[in-house]
Amino acid sequence: MSDPCPHVTKINQAHKELYGNGNKGLVKEFVKLRTEFEDMNEGVKKLATSYSALVQSQIERDTIDRALAEGRKKMTMAFQRVGIAFSVILGIVGTLIVILKYVK
Repeated sequence: MSDPCPHVTKINQAHKELYGNGNKGLVKEFVKLRTEFEDMNEGVKKLATSYSALVQSQIERDTIDRALAEGRKKMTMAFQRVGIAFSVILGIVGTLIVILKYVK
């Protein structure tokens, strides 16, 4: 009546693999793996936050660079206008001096 179960050896082997039989075993390895995965997720969250800050910083820097370039462009155009006005005035004054010299 007490025939041994034909699957006893398989059950014992699975039990040893799961709980380690003195070694780590799958259960402990799974817990360790889960902990490492959670730590990795924390690291990824920190990395995403850092990346977002870097992107925001780059956007602000690009905006500042564009504003400075626009300011330099306006300053250059102002110098060009002043230069044109100065050359026109000198041209007119020079022409008037020449005309007045020959009229005398």
